[in-house]
Amino acid sequence: MKIEKTGMPALKEKYKTGRLLLRPLSNTDAAFIFELVNTPGWIKFIGDRNVRNLQDADQYIQKIIGNPDVEYRVVTLQEGQLPLGVISFIKRSYLHHHDIGFAFLPAHAGKGYAFEAAHAVLMHLLTLKDHSIILATTLTDNHTSVKLLKKLGFVFSKEIANEELTLQLYAIENKKANPFFNRTDSDNNDFQSLVALLDADLAIRDGDEHAFYAQYNKTTAIRHAVVCYVDDKPVGCGAFKKFDDEKAEIKRMFVLPECRGQSIGLNILKELEQWAAEEQYAVCVLETGKKQPEAIHLYKKAGYTVIPNYGQYEGIDNSVCMLKKLT
Repeated sequence: MKIEKTGMPALKEKYKTGRLLLRPLSNTDAAFIFELVNTPGWIKFIGDRNVRNLQDADQYIQKIIGNPDVEYRVVTLQEGQLPLGVISFIKRSYLHHHDIGFAFLPAHAGKGYAFEAAHAVLMHLLTLKDHSIILATTLTDNHTSVKLLKKLGFVFSKEIANEELTLQLYAIENKKANPFFNRTDSDNNDFQSLVALLDADLAIRDGDEHAFYAQYNKTTAIRHAVVCYVDDKPVGCGAFKKFDDEKAEIKRMFVLPECRGQSIGLNILKELEQWAAEEQYAVCVLETGKKQPEAIHLYKKAGYTVIPNYGQYEGIDNSVCMLKKLT
């Protein structure tokens, strides 16, 4: 029997990141859930759920789906949609605010999937007025969880007691004055809108050369894009794509004119560089133009150095190619 939720969900039905898809938990996930909740890590740090067979797993899933205070998203690879783990968002009776959680199969640990998935969900939740504070709990000796929470921006709050367990409580607050950086891809509507503004600006700056540059700046099928939000408004963007096995190429950097001078572009660039490093790239390269002096200044400030023009930009006088080592 399929059970539908009746409460108002906070999570999007689906999320898409550079490598991952996040979708709702369903009754077809019984085999995956049976494996996940019986891993040593789940039993040690979350608890034994007494799921002993696929029928128990199906009942466990139905219980989750039927609880309006509990939301699960199954994390899968985009290619093949292999289930890797789950992200949960739960209103617990002993906490004043919702709690985010994550659990992944051991075979997929250490690949950055948990951060990538949790970051996408968190960045969305922190734009919602009903979730100005988000909590997370973990056991003291769950060092992997603590490390990930800190990387996500959570701050230790206090220790709390629950059912004979001592839990560490972490919190992150939605401070509206601060920008938020959403990792997404080129299908994101806000990214596309900002890129349209970028292209309009470049058409004026580049003049007769714009058609040449435009052919190399298409945004279809870019898997790694970042959109910056301030007060829920998209104010800047950037992206990268594979240049070769060692290098990522920075593309489509843009900040709204009225939001410049606030280090938004620099922080978008830092987010892209961190993401590229997580994807095992050692170097970032980029191309900009002499008619974009503010962009050249930004990249030099971020540690990029001018290199000979590469690829299609060889011999193009207006082009300026740059490089930065990430390690």
